[in-house]
Amino acid sequence: MQCSFRRIFVGDRNRALVVQAGRFQSILMPGKYWFWTFGRSTEFESYDLKTVVFESPWADYLAGERKDVADRYFTTVETSDAQWP
Repeated sequence: MQCSFRRIFVGDRNRALVVQAGRFQSILMPGKYWFWTFGRSTEFESYDLKTVVFESPWADYLAGERKDVADRYFTTVETSDAQWP
């Protein structure tokens, strides 16, 4: 098993999703982080807060399965088909 350290910086106007072995783990707030990966594939997806719409492969999962996370970090706006361009 390969072990490695990764250092991640999250800027003041960014947030980062942490995905380990294909599973959502957390959302990182601004700061410096160290991760020990223990041979697991670890991915970090950085998002700019200036972007109005959160577009991610994880968006539906967070809104449906992890409502606690979605409520904490996002403002959910539901529209009808007539309201979406």
